[in-house]
Amino acid sequence: FNKHETAMSMWSASLRFYHTRVWGRLSCRACAAASAAESCVPGSIANASWQDSALSQEMQRLAEKLKPTPEQESVKDSLLARIDAAGKEALDGCTVALFGSAATGVWTPGSDLDVSLLAPGITERHAQVRALRKVASALRRTGASHHVQPRFGAQMPILHWYPRKRRSDSIACDISVSNVLAVANSRLLAQYIRTDERLRVLVVTVKSWARRRGINDRSRGTFSSFALTLMLIHMLQWRSPPILPSLQDLAIAKRHPPVYLQGTDCRYSSCPHEISKELKRLQGDERIPNEETVGQLLVDFFRYFGYEYERGAIAIRESSSFVRPRDDETNFMVVDNPFEPGKDVANIEVRLYTRLREEFRR
Repeated sequence: FNKHETAMSMWSASLRFYHTRVWGRLSCRACAAASAAESCVPGSIANASWQDSALSQEMQRLAEKLKPTPEQESVKDSLLARIDAAGKEALDGCTVALFGSAATGVWTPGSDLDVSLLAPGITERHAQVRALRKVASALRRTGASHHVQPRFGAQMPILHWYPRKRRSDSIACDISVSNVLAVANSRLLAQYIRTDERLRVLVVTVKSWARRRGINDRSRGTFSSFALTLMLIHMLQWRSPPILPSLQDLAIAKRHPPVYLQGTDCRYSSCPHEISKELKRLQGDERIPNEETVGQLLVDFFRYFGYEYERGAIAIRESSSFVRPRDDETNFMVVDNPFEPGKDVANIEVRLYTRLREEFRR
C-alpha cells in the first residue's frame, strides 16, 4: 500500500480543504473555531464548484491507480486455477467461487483474495474443517511457493495460503468451504456497483481512507470493507433523488421467485430494465436523475456519519415486516446483513465509538 501514499495524500488534502471551506458552514458549532471562521469567508461558495471538481478528479485518479494491472490479474487467475485443482482433487463435485473485493470489482493489489470452495453436502463446521484439511494436503502438493496456515478457530474456518517470499505481485488467499452466503452477498454488491459507477470510486476511496487511518480491520473492532460498502449503498439510496434502489425490495415487488441458500432467501434484481424503471419511479414526477459528483458524495458521507447519524440500524433493504422491532436507542453503527436482517456485520467495539466518530469528522 505504501506505493499509493502520494495519491492518497493528494486526495486527502483536497478533501480536508473542501470540507473546511464548504461543508464546514453546515456544522460550525461542531468544527474547530478556526475552521468555522474560515467557512464563513465571503466567496467560499463560489469556490465550492472548483474544489468539488478537484476532489472528484483526485478520487477518479486514485481509483484508476489502484486498479490491478494485467500482470497482477494473471497472477490472481493462476492462483485460482491452483486452488480449483486442489479443491477438485480433495472434494467431490467442488467448484471455486470468489467473494469479497475480488468478486465485487474493487479488488486492489496487495489485498488478499477470498475464495470459497463450493462442495455439495458440506455445511456443518466439523465437515468444513475436515474438508479444509484435505484441501491443505492437496495445496502442499501443488508446489512450494506458498505456505498453508490453518485458521480453524475463526468464525468461518479457513486456510490462509500465503507466499513464502513477499513480492510486489504476490497474493495471499483465504480459503473457506461452502461459504455460500458470503458469495451471495458479494454478488449483490457487485450488482450495485454495476448499477452506478460512482459507487466503485467511492468504495475504493473510502476503503483506502479507512486503511490509512487504521480503522479497516473487523478483527480489531473497526470497520470491515463489507460494512463500509453497505454504509455507502445506504447513503446513496437516501439521496434526493436516490442514486440506487433496493435491489432486494425490487425483486420482491416484482415477484421474483425466492432463491434459497442455506435456508436464506437471497433473491435480488439484476435486470437493468427493472432497475432503470425503479430509479425513474423514485425520481418522482420530475424524472431528473441524480448527477452529484463523487466528491460531493464523499464529503456528504463523512458529514452524515460524522455529524448527522445518531443511532439506528444502517440497512439497504426494508425488513420491518419480518424482523422483530429493534431498540434503535442502543443501536450505534449497526450495519444490517442484507440477506440476514438483524445480524450486524460491523460489530464495532463500544470502546471505539468516539474514535470512529472523530475519524469521520477529521
